Amino acid sequence: LQVREMIRLIDLCCENIDIKSLPTSDLEYLFLQLRIKSVGETSDIMLECESCQKENAITLDLETAEVKQKVENINHFVKLTSSVSIELQWPSYSMLEDMDQTNDLQSSDMFTLMSDCIVSVIDGEEVHTRDDFSKKELVSFYDSMSLIMFNDVQEFFNSAPTLVLVADFNCDECKKHNKIDLVGVGNFFA
Repeated sequence: LQVREMIRLIDLCCENIDIKSLPTSDLEYLFLQLRIKSVGETSDIMLECESCQKENAITLDLETAEVKQKVENINHFVKLTSSVSIELQWPSYSMLEDMDQTNDLQSSDMFTLMSDCIVSVIDGEEVHTRDDFSKKELVSFYDSMSLIMFNDVQEFFNSAPTLVLVADFNCDECKKHNKIDLVGVGNFFA
């Protein structure tokens, strides 16, 4: 429900953008910029000290949030065999919307999400777009991969850009310095 409202808000405020096709990090960044302009550039949250676990009231400067890339040069093509490669895109919120909204994702949900991210399959000189396959065929394609192939694909997804805000504070209780990376816009608000 929060995702749908975020998409609705951005869609109302931004023209000529296909909101549902944006990667999650871009959508979160747009939402954060709208929130900064409409409500303000700070957010008060509670964070636990990494040392003594005491809750601390922290004021975050939302303007310091950045979209960070985990790997400098991302290759959207993953080579599976000597002749077969796949081209992938980052998941969008519309892809995530269709998944089970519980925290207990099944492997079938992950295969479905990964299959939604296929742009094309390259087999030698032939390039097949995702439209050349049914959803079931794409899920089956992932299901048939060897562990090494699957890990190569997973590495691409693990390198996806994320919206990060660094919370830098000294604990009120133990005075220890904490530097915590808050990943995703959902962690920036109480």
